[in-house]
Amino acid sequence: MLVALVAVGCGGSPDSSGSPSPAVPTATGEATDPATGPATTGPGPTAAPVTPTPTALASEAPATDAPTSSAPGGSAAVCAGNDDNRDFYAAVADAVAWPVYCPVLGEGWFVDAGQYRLAGGGWMEIAYQGPRGLRLELREGAVCAVGDCVLNGADGGGAAFGDMAGTLLLLDEGRLAIVVDAGANPSWTIVASGLDQAAFESIAAELVRVGD
Repeated sequence: MLVALVAVGCGGSPDSSGSPSPAVPTATGEATDPATGPATTGPGPTAAPVTPTPTALASEAPATDAPTSSAPGGSAAVCAGNDDNRDFYAAVADAVAWPVYCPVLGEGWFVDAGQYRLAGGGWMEIAYQGPRGLRLELREGAVCAVGDCVLNGADGGGAAFGDMAGTLLLLDEGRLAIVVDAGANPSWTIVASGLDQAAFESIAAELVRVGD
């Protein structure tokens, strides 16, 4: 059965400055199928989809104060988003055998949607919205076991995916991707829309391995 954390960003209430604060999904635990048992918390192979209640994102710190991957290795504390989003990464990392990576982003970024499944080795997907319509998507784990996961694009050479070596792909409509072990299970992919190549490669190189 699918174990999913489904999240949809929505508008939040104004903060103390009077400007609206974007909303992000919470990374709550999954729930068991109503036909098989009561709700539980935390990842589990029999969990069914759950839609959490959106939570307003705390006021963003200035970009100069944004966390960086120089923080202690393996800590989800530097992952972009709010505490619930960081708990999401930590929970997935604890439950799967492959390394989980999260982005370190500055002001204006928030989680738009995310889901994961633990069966079949497990996989996760999470997407971020950024300033001026920027977007990042990460797909990690056994994503190729559930559908076509191979991206079609021109080979842009080698590029870092955190501490792993990946391949840069130049996709359609100006999108960019970096892939590690394309077509394999597990594999790792980050896709960007609206970012220039230098900025994208910098974000990908700063991806943090969670849980080690």
